[in-house]
Amino acid sequence: MSHLTEIADGIYQLRFTLDQARFQSRVYLVAGNRGAVVETGPAIMAPSIVEALRASPGGLDGVAFIVPTHLHLDHGGGVGALAQALPGATVVAHERAIRHLIDPSRLIDSTRMAFGHRFEEHYGPIVPVAPERVHPAADGEMLDLGGRKLDVVYTPGHAPHHLCLLDSRTRAMFVGESLGHYLPDTGLLVPSIPLPMVDLKAIFRGINRIQRLNPDMLIFSQFGHSPDTERLILEAKRAMAATSRIVLSRLRGGGSEQEAAALVLAHYAERASRLDPQGPLTRFSGAWAGTTLQLVQSLRDYFRKRDLL
Repeated sequence: MSHLTEIADGIYQLRFTLDQARFQSRVYLVAGNRGAVVETGPAIMAPSIVEALRASPGGLDGVAFIVPTHLHLDHGGGVGALAQALPGATVVAHERAIRHLIDPSRLIDSTRMAFGHRFEEHYGPIVPVAPERVHPAADGEMLDLGGRKLDVVYTPGHAPHHLCLLDSRTRAMFVGESLGHYLPDTGLLVPSIPLPMVDLKAIFRGINRIQRLNPDMLIFSQFGHSPDTERLILEAKRAMAATSRIVLSRLRGGGSEQEAAALVLAHYAERASRLDPQGPLTRFSGAWAGTTLQLVQSLRDYFRKRDLL
């Protein structure tokens, strides 16, 4: 069974079964007269989201908006499926993402590259959203939920269409993957650098924008939330810079991608041990280590395009 956990005033995390938790995504409800679901996870999670929303303060009819921070499979892959289940809701995404919602063919191709050709068997299909159901949100736009607003903050880098949302009532900020992945068991923050493309300069610009807005809580799409905003924003900068240096140095020195990935893992194992000296060094890695080689490959391509390798 899925259920709701209130993490801030009127902001609920939708929690799911252990089996569904393998998708590692977080889905949130911002309650209001016109509530918003932030993130959807993959399509296979849509029925459980609907089940949880039925028990929410406004019920299914209280959801006016479906807002993915970006359209990668593990965060926005279920937008079309959820839109079908919530016919009264408008899908809101950054204006650069709208064409991929209406015609997801290129999104499906990139998903196969990242998750394999048989991704639908495990995650469900990526289905289109009817054009009349979508709203292109521009940077600085405010979504009126009735009694509170969500400010749209454009933060490309992790994805060209990535956006964040700042809640007016709590000053909690949905940061998607713009700062990386937050691992609550250690307090560690690690980079999120996807295939097939990444823009490091844009990532740092996005982190700086979030820092200037000075939110009171950071709500991550993976794997939790925290009021320790100042430390985590600075940690995001440090983590991105350190990881880039490790990968570039190893690859320039003739090392393999696997060796670079191992060095990155060792770096964060050491960081985890500093934050939590009593914890096992490998505890942090289960949710993230499997993507480390992909991270290295994406950075490799970034450096090659800029003639740094």
